Amino acid sequence: MEIEHFDKNLKNLNLDYRLNPGATDDEINVVQDRLGINIPEQVWMFYKSMNGLFVEHPRLEIFDLSNLELKDSKVIFSEFDGKHKIAFSTNTINDAQQWDIVNNETGYCITHSMASFWSNKIWAWLRKNREIWEREIYT
Repeated sequence: MEIEHFDKNLKNLNLDYRLNPGATDDEINVVQDRLGINIPEQVWMFYKSMNGLFVEHPRLEIFDLSNLELKDSKVIFSEFDGKHKIAFSTNTINDAQQWDIVNNETGYCITHSMASFWSNKIWAWLRKNREIWEREIYT
């Protein structure tokens, strides 16, 4: 899914949500400087499209740039179901030239790219309540 269609897809689900307008390049640069990291292109693109999202049910929050903090080489950027914190693992750049996206508590790798996160993982939760923050067992 193209990031430009994100809001339209949220509307189609009839969810109670708040989608913040995208950040400017200057706002992203300020956070990049504050955290002392270089933000990969897809993460940059995501935040230029939306600087935060809140969905009431099923509960999902993508934190806006002002709430991002770097701790132990991770940047927690979202929370699912009001308790599962999801983070960028910033200590290495993966084969996709991005940060892995992990469960902050367990280290479980959810996906290797931001595009997969916004086009697949978010929708698996919002449409099907799939617990993307842990290994899924298919039957």
